[in-house]
Amino acid sequence: MTLLCTAPRCAIPRRHTEHCQDEACRGCLRALAAPGLQLCDLHTTRIATDALRCAELDLELEQVLATPDRPGEHTTGTSEHGTNLNPRAVELRTEIRHVLVAYTRMIAEERGIRLPPDHLDTIGAYIATHHVWLAAHPDAGECSDELSNLQRRAWNTAYPTGARVFPVGPCPTCGTVVK
Repeated sequence: MTLLCTAPRCAIPRRHTEHCQDEACRGCLRALAAPGLQLCDLHTTRIATDALRCAELDLELEQVLATPDRPGEHTTGTSEHGTNLNPRAVELRTEIRHVLVAYTRMIAEERGIRLPPDHLDTIGAYIATHHVWLAAHPDAGECSDELSNLQRRAWNTAYPTGARVFPVGPCPTCGTVVK
């Protein structure tokens, strides 16, 4: 029996269902799920890449936690302003940890295997290692969609202008990494 991909956003570009009447539709026909899985090859792979990317973005969101462009709350007894936190970055970092840990626990419990160390990079890698198993899980479509949405929202918060900062290398004078 052939199944269609259960990822909510799965659609083949320029391919339409027989009932599609939408002139603006860019494609609404779902891809075929890979044999034995609930997801197509693309969304199976995206579980791994989105989990890894969410773990990376957690560190990048740390860079936008403080928002120095707004004055902070005045602290009694000092002339300095308090630190303003970017509430969206705080919320997303919490959500990234919660979602990745939840999928990690589900994998460990249902497969009867050990949990990884409690570091987001190893948790993201753990999910990536088990991405095919997750793609066969009954909740695979929800997993794929949740990780994809989380990765997209985290990216948009970490890089609101779309510009990404890359480390260039160490400064020849002081040795700090130049960005």
